[in-house]
Amino acid sequence: MFAGERHLDALKDRIDTVRAAAQAAGRDPLSIDIWVVSFASIRPSRDQAIDDLKAFIVVNGMAFRTPETLARVPTQFRGKIDELHARYDPTEHVVVGGRNVALMEELGLTGFLADFDTLAGPVDAATDMLRQLEAMGVSTFIAALPGHAAPLETIRGLALARSAM
Repeated sequence: MFAGERHLDALKDRIDTVRAAAQAAGRDPLSIDIWVVSFASIRPSRDQAIDDLKAFIVVNGMAFRTPETLARVPTQFRGKIDELHARYDPTEHVVVGGRNVALMEELGLTGFLADFDTLAGPVDAATDMLRQLEAMGVSTFIAALPGHAAPLETIRGLALARSAM
Protein backbone atom coordinates (compact mmCIF):
# COMPACT_ATOMS: atom_id res chain seq x y z
CA MET A 1 0.00 0.00 0.00
CA PHE A 2 1.23 3.49 -0.76
CA ALA A 3 1.26 5.81 2.23
CA GLY A 4 2.96 8.90 3.57
CA GLU A 5 3.63 10.46 6.92
CA ARG A 6 0.80 12.99 6.54
CA HIS A 7 -2.02 10.48 5.98
CA LEU A 8 -1.31 7.56 8.27
CA ASP A 9 -4.90 7.62 9.53
CA ALA A 10 -6.08 6.71 6.02
CA LEU A 11 -3.51 3.91 5.89
CA LYS A 12 -4.83 2.50 9.17
CA ASP A 13 -8.34 2.49 7.70
CA ARG A 14 -7.12 0.58 4.63
CA ILE A 15 -5.26 -1.94 6.80
CA ASP A 16 -8.39 -2.43 8.91
CA THR A 17 -10.40 -3.03 5.72
CA VAL A 18 -7.92 -5.65 4.52
CA ARG A 19 -7.94 -7.40 7.86
CA ALA A 20 -11.75 -7.36 8.05
CA ALA A 21 -11.93 -8.88 4.56
CA ALA A 22 -9.46 -11.58 5.59
CA GLN A 23 -11.53 -12.40 8.63
CA ALA A 24 -14.73 -12.49 6.56
CA ALA A 25 -13.00 -14.96 4.23
CA GLY A 26 -12.08 -17.17 7.18
CA ARG A 27 -8.43 -16.17 7.33
CA ASP A 28 -6.48 -15.00 10.33
CA PRO A 29 -6.36 -11.21 9.82
CA LEU A 30 -3.01 -10.97 11.57
CA SER A 31 -1.49 -13.43 9.09
CA ILE A 32 -1.78 -10.83 6.32
CA ASP A 33 1.65 -9.41 5.54
CA ILE A 34 1.29 -5.62 5.14
CA TRP A 35 3.88 -3.76 3.07
CA VAL A 36 3.98 0.03 2.71
CA VAL A 37 5.67 2.04 -0.03
CA SER A 38 6.55 5.73 0.25
CA PHE A 39 8.43 8.24 -1.80
CA ALA A 40 11.08 8.75 0.87
CA SER A 41 13.88 11.23 1.36
CA ILE A 42 15.77 11.68 4.60
CA ARG A 43 17.40 15.10 4.79
CA PRO A 44 17.95 17.71 7.51
CA SER A 45 14.77 19.57 6.44
CA ARG A 46 11.48 18.71 4.78
CA ASP A 47 12.15 21.29 2.05
CA GLN A 48 15.44 19.61 1.12
CA ALA A 49 13.75 16.22 1.12
CA ILE A 50 10.90 17.45 -1.08
CA ASP A 51 13.46 18.76 -3.58
CA ASP A 52 14.83 15.20 -3.84
CA LEU A 53 11.37 13.78 -4.48
CA LYS A 54 9.85 16.14 -7.03
CA ALA A 55 10.11 13.61 -9.88
CA PHE A 56 7.98 11.24 -7.77
CA ILE A 57 5.68 13.87 -6.32
CA VAL A 58 4.44 15.00 -9.73
CA VAL A 59 3.26 11.42 -10.33
CA ASN A 60 0.89 11.83 -7.36
CA GLY A 61 -1.05 14.30 -9.50
CA MET A 62 -1.62 11.64 -12.13
CA ALA A 63 -3.41 9.47 -9.56
CA PHE A 64 -6.35 11.89 -9.41
CA ARG A 65 -8.15 10.41 -12.41
CA THR A 66 -11.48 9.05 -11.21
CA PRO A 67 -14.46 11.10 -10.04
CA GLU A 68 -13.91 9.70 -6.53
CA THR A 69 -10.27 10.78 -6.35
CA LEU A 70 -10.89 14.14 -8.02
CA ALA A 71 -13.58 14.84 -5.42
CA ARG A 72 -10.80 14.77 -2.77
CA VAL A 73 -8.90 17.55 -4.54
CA PRO A 74 -9.58 21.01 -3.09
CA THR A 75 -11.34 23.22 -5.62
CA GLN A 76 -8.38 25.61 -5.96
CA PHE A 77 -6.28 22.73 -7.38
CA ARG A 78 -8.80 20.95 -9.66
CA GLY A 79 -8.14 23.03 -12.77
CA LYS A 80 -4.42 22.73 -12.17
CA ILE A 81 -4.69 18.94 -11.86
CA ASP A 82 -6.65 18.87 -15.15
CA GLU A 83 -3.88 20.90 -16.78
CA LEU A 84 -1.23 18.58 -15.33
CA HIS A 85 -3.07 15.63 -16.88
CA ALA A 86 -3.29 17.38 -20.25
CA ARG A 87 0.36 18.42 -20.37
CA TYR A 88 2.11 15.54 -18.56
CA ASP A 89 4.86 14.05 -20.71
CA PRO A 90 5.04 10.26 -20.24
CA THR A 91 8.51 10.20 -21.82
CA GLU A 92 9.66 12.25 -18.80
CA HIS A 93 8.03 9.99 -16.18
CA VAL A 94 10.05 10.14 -12.92
CA VAL A 95 12.90 12.14 -14.46
CA VAL A 96 14.79 14.20 -11.89
CA GLY A 97 14.59 17.85 -12.94
CA GLY A 98 12.50 16.92 -15.98
CA ARG A 99 9.69 18.72 -17.79
CA ASN A 100 6.99 17.22 -15.57
CA VAL A 101 8.71 18.57 -12.48
CA ALA A 102 8.88 22.01 -14.09
CA LEU A 103 5.19 21.73 -15.03
CA MET A 104 4.21 20.83 -11.45
CA GLU A 105 6.13 23.84 -10.15
CA GLU A 106 4.68 26.14 -12.83
CA LEU A 107 1.17 25.07 -11.82
CA GLY A 108 1.90 25.58 -8.12
CA LEU A 109 1.10 21.97 -7.24
CA THR A 110 4.30 20.94 -5.45
CA GLY A 111 3.15 21.66 -1.90
CA PHE A 112 -0.25 20.03 -2.41
CA LEU A 113 1.11 16.89 -4.08
CA ALA A 114 3.97 16.55 -1.58
CA ASP A 115 1.44 15.64 1.11
CA PHE A 116 0.66 12.29 -0.53
CA ASP A 117 2.66 9.10 -0.16
CA THR A 118 5.82 10.85 1.02
CA LEU A 119 8.16 10.54 3.92
CA ALA A 120 10.23 13.70 3.71
CA GLY A 121 12.40 15.19 6.40
CA PRO A 122 14.96 14.43 9.07
CA VAL A 123 15.80 11.08 10.64
CA ASP A 124 13.49 11.67 13.62
CA ALA A 125 10.50 12.07 11.27
CA ALA A 126 11.40 8.76 9.63
CA THR A 127 11.80 7.08 13.01
CA ASP A 128 8.37 8.36 14.07
CA MET A 129 6.70 7.11 10.90
CA LEU A 130 8.41 3.71 11.10
CA ARG A 131 7.25 3.35 14.71
CA GLN A 132 3.68 4.18 13.71
CA LEU A 133 3.81 1.69 10.84
CA GLU A 134 5.12 -1.00 13.16
CA ALA A 135 2.28 -0.28 15.62
CA MET A 136 -0.22 -0.79 12.76
CA GLY A 137 1.29 -4.18 12.02
CA VAL A 138 3.19 -3.17 8.89
CA SER A 139 5.95 -5.72 8.31
CA THR A 140 7.84 -4.09 5.44
CA PHE A 141 8.61 -0.50 4.47
CA ILE A 142 9.76 0.15 0.91
CA ALA A 143 11.36 3.44 -0.09
CA ALA A 144 10.90 4.07 -3.80
CA LEU A 145 14.32 5.24 -5.01
CA PRO A 146 14.53 5.17 -8.85
CA GLY A 147 14.19 8.79 -9.95
CA HIS A 148 15.32 9.99 -6.53
CA ALA A 149 17.80 12.87 -6.52
CA ALA A 150 19.78 11.60 -3.48
CA PRO A 151 19.17 7.89 -2.87
CA LEU A 152 22.28 7.15 -0.80
CA GLU A 153 21.48 9.84 1.75
CA THR A 154 18.01 8.35 2.14
CA ILE A 155 19.31 4.81 2.55
CA ARG A 156 21.69 6.03 5.25
CA GLY A 157 18.91 8.05 6.91
CA LEU A 158 16.52 5.11 6.94
CA ALA A 159 19.21 2.92 8.49
CA LEU A 160 19.66 5.53 11.24
CA ALA A 161 15.90 5.77 11.74
CA ARG A 162 15.56 2.00 12.00
CA SER A 163 18.42 1.76 14.48
CA ALA A 164 16.77 4.46 16.63
CA MET A 165 13.63 2.36 17.05
